[in-house]
Amino acid sequence: MSSQPTSSIEERLVAAADHLDGLVAKISPVQRDVQKVLMEFREFQGSHVKKEDHDQVRSDYEKVLKEKREQERQGVKKEDYERLRSEYKASEKDR
Repeated sequence: MSSQPTSSIEERLVAAADHLDGLVAKISPVQRDVQKVLMEFREFQGSHVKKEDHDQVRSDYEKVLKEKREQERQGVKKEDYERLRSEYKASEKDR
């Protein structure tokens, strides 16, 4: 009877070891990716992007975003106007 619990423990240990091997196999590629990203970040950080360049790109981006939002807002107004106008013309024809 004492061999029964021992084999159960051994089976559980083998299953746990297999599970850990599977986890290690899954983690290794992620670890390599993280190391690669860290290396690229360090290289980027070492490139010393000028604050003026960063600020210029940021302000250009914000300006383009603002213009796009304004165009979308104007487009909606124009579409609403055209729809209302066509509905009005259709109702005038019905009279």
